[in-house]
Amino acid sequence: MSAKNRGSIVIPQEKYYTPERTIDVLLKEINWDKVDSFTEPCRGTRAIYDKIPLSNDKKYWCELDEGRDYLNTKMPKVDLIITNPPFSLTLEFITNALTESDCVIILQRLNYLGSKVRKPFWNQNPPTHLFVLSERPKFIAKCKNKKCNNNDSYRITEPAFKCVDCGEEVKPQSDSTEYCWFVFSKGYGEQIIKRPRGVYVL
Repeated sequence: MSAKNRGSIVIPQEKYYTPERTIDVLLKEINWDKVDSFTEPCRGTRAIYDKIPLSNDKKYWCELDEGRDYLNTKMPKVDLIITNPPFSLTLEFITNALTESDCVIILQRLNYLGSKVRKPFWNQNPPTHLFVLSERPKFIAKCKNKKCNNNDSYRITEPAFKCVDCGEEVKPQSDSTEYCWFVFSKGYGEQIIKRPRGVYVL
């Protein structure tokens, strides 16, 4: 599945920026002495990017809001890729990332494993590790003001923020979905993850 020459169109409801704890529990599972270069395909608010313990000249990034479309940008080969991609483009991001690194880690809903459409992909590209999050990320927020016209999900994490329509404070909450870091490692990438292949709850 080629992702090149396809524009990334991300609807606002897919911009779920990654909470700090969700990132921190993953970073403890990585052998950083084995990582010399890194790419973040969806840098967003830099929540992941800024936590990577490498100098900026060893870290590469894309972000559609900053004019760099990962699916249409040639990126260098790196030791590690970590990202929280838009749901509708997840397969494209994984497929592309697997050509650029031997260790790719993607945040996604655990039930992303299920789907007849994705079955061929999973059969050809089974994840080596599943790091299931015991604490659901809080990146959905809805205004509870009944007079507010906007009842769509917001893509805001911590801290609380003001509703763009009515101005009332809105606090992030978890949804009813379990989330997981999907890890794809091979070759040199096998040395980057501390634990043996398997399923773990963090």
